[in-house]
Amino acid sequence: MPDPGLADLVARTLDVCDAEDRRDAFGRRRRPHELERLLEELGALVDPVELVEALLDEDPADIGADLLAWLVHLAGRPAFRDAMMLQFAFGPAIGALALDDAMEVNERAAEHGEAVSELVARESRESGERGAETVAGLLSRLLLGESSTRPDPDRIERAIAVLRRAIAHAPERHRPGPLCIAAWLAWALGRGSAAGVFVDRALEIEPAHTMAGLLYAYLGSGAIPEWAFAADAPDAGDAAPADEVSDR
Repeated sequence: MPDPGLADLVARTLDVCDAEDRRDAFGRRRRPHELERLLEELGALVDPVELVEALLDEDPADIGADLLAWLVHLAGRPAFRDAMMLQFAFGPAIGALALDDAMEVNERAAEHGEAVSELVARESRESGERGAETVAGLLSRLLLGESSTRPDPDRIERAIAVLRRAIAHAPERHRPGPLCIAAWLAWALGRGSAAGVFVDRALEIEPAHTMAGLLYAYLGSGAIPEWAFAADAPDAGDAAPADEVSDR
């Protein structure tokens, strides 16, 4: 059962996470004092890659309000959500790669005046014409389960336990992001029914949630990750040889 006191602390901390930068009398942006305090207390764990590894090392019952709130906060932002999702399954190297790629994609989209989805589609077509595997292509294949590289089941089990605690103690409006991560992780383990429950709950809360909608359609199509059929799948760290993946 959720702890009402912890849930209240998580809600308060999420309000701090969501606080807009304020402007002083000279028009300069200033972070609210409470947000500065939170980031200082989180220290290195502000970094999503560091956060994921720290969460997996903890007993879920011992994870406090600040870390739960920061996890939920990041899970509500697509670039961080997808990178953390992959990291929970495949390890910190893939997580760092996914995070770096997401940041670069957003920067390039802004430079070209394109939506991120438009940029990704265009670059995917261009890389396909060149016949080269890109970082984005590799990450996309992992997300779709189009790889014989099996994720680490122990990491996923621990991640789902952490996410369950975070979801249980977060305000309802903040839950779709972590619910989507939990859904994908359950699917990655072959638990389609459990994944469907997580997705359905996310859509109940936010019917127009983009990721939840995509997962609903993809899981509903009967998609099964290729690693489920791989007899001798490589380790997660062997997702693709470095010299076979181009930067773009």
